[in-house]
Amino acid sequence: MDWCGDSENATIIAWHSISNAYYILRRASRGDRGARVFLGELLSWCEIAPAKKSSAFEALESEGGDFEDNLQVACAYAARADLIVTRNAKDFTDSVVQVVTPSQFLAKVAG
Repeated sequence: MDWCGDSENATIIAWHSISNAYYILRRASRGDRGARVFLGELLSWCEIAPAKKSSAFEALESEGGDFEDNLQVACAYAARADLIVTRNAKDFTDSVVQVVTPSQFLAKVAG
């Protein structure tokens, strides 16, 4: 995340990921205020993928087995993202956007 915040390359997250991150952060130890502060800092340098009805329909019609993963792909495609960075790359085998793990991403940007 440090590299993304300092990079001149755009970092984009899906709209629905904000609420997911909030609930995880709130429960993990940061509490409501800490989660809001973290997300505010994230949003100060991160863009939001366009949220369109057509992307939701694409996710609904996708062959992928996990709807949330399908939403991630649809959002990344709509935003013309180069990569999706996820710990769960195995569930994105049909993605139209290249998928990498965090360690693969770090190796890519370090080189």
